[in-house]
Amino acid sequence: MVFLLSRARAWVGADAEDRTLERREVEAAREGDARAFRRIVEHHHRPLYVLAVRLTGSRTDAEDLVQESLAKAYVNLDRFDASYRLSTWLHRIVLNTCRDFLKSARRREQPAGSDPASRMFDESSMQQDEVVANKETAIRVRRALDRLKASYREILVLKDMQGLSYVEISEITGTPVTALKIRALRARAKLRDQLEAT
Repeated sequence: MVFLLSRARAWVGADAEDRTLERREVEAAREGDARAFRRIVEHHHRPLYVLAVRLTGSRTDAEDLVQESLAKAYVNLDRFDASYRLSTWLHRIVLNTCRDFLKSARRREQPAGSDPASRMFDESSMQQDEVVANKETAIRVRRALDRLKASYREILVLKDMQGLSYVEISEITGTPVTALKIRALRARAKLRDQLEAT
């Protein structure tokens, strides 16, 4: 029990240190320190990119959308509320940018097999037949996700693929936790139906 408490305190302490460092970087970037903003981008780029890829299904579009989102973040850095996590604010910007993109653009359908399944499975530790089976599964899941309405796709990506908590998702989307839990249950049922239909 003492071990768990000390680990929890260490984790909370590390989190507090991270938030303090994060606030310093944001403040430096607000004051015009380009290197501070570059460090912020380097720290957050990968999870934001993965989110955009999973929402759009396109690596090229995702990279463009993340760059657009980071430009928005830079311009609006003075509007960032330091009582929230920077990652939450950045995720929200990327989510909204992806929503706008998906609403306005009539995305071209990708040919079968062009969706990079590697983002869902680690191929380096698998046998060749496992890699092929996992790629096929990833393609089926991506197609089923694409057929879901946007709010269902978003909750599945944020919760099940990105591994965010309901509280974090609530902060990103502005939706109450209870509503998110209900939406996740419905989304998983719809996804299951889509997968069983194919």
